[in-house]
Amino acid sequence: MRDLALKFRIGQFWLLLLVVGVASLYPLPPGTLKHGIDKVAHLVTYLLLFISLDFAFASGRRLVVKMILLFAFSWLIEILQHFMPPREYSLYDLLANLTGLSLGLLPVLFLKRYRRR
Repeated sequence: MRDLALKFRIGQFWLLLLVVGVASLYPLPPGTLKHGIDKVAHLVTYLLLFISLDFAFASGRRLVVKMILLFAFSWLIEILQHFMPPREYSLYDLLANLTGLSLGLLPVLFLKRYRRR
């Protein structure tokens, strides 16, 4: 049963990563997302990606490596968007992604501390 739960957690992470990648590169008409809500969407998406990654792989360990990998993924997405008009490269999107990853640390660290007790 534990093996099945682990496979489910790993599968849901990869599925979420795939959905984020496809949605991030899907061409949208200009002005589809308002500027402010777009940044909130980035923040929440990367917060959930970080938590999902941590639950799927070695929960509570190698947190900096996980953050770096997801930030590199978000940076790659931004670079690819530069070549896919009307999408564009945005430092503000990267900042929102990094903020989401950083906020994702909070529940992970809380659970890590809670488990030790």
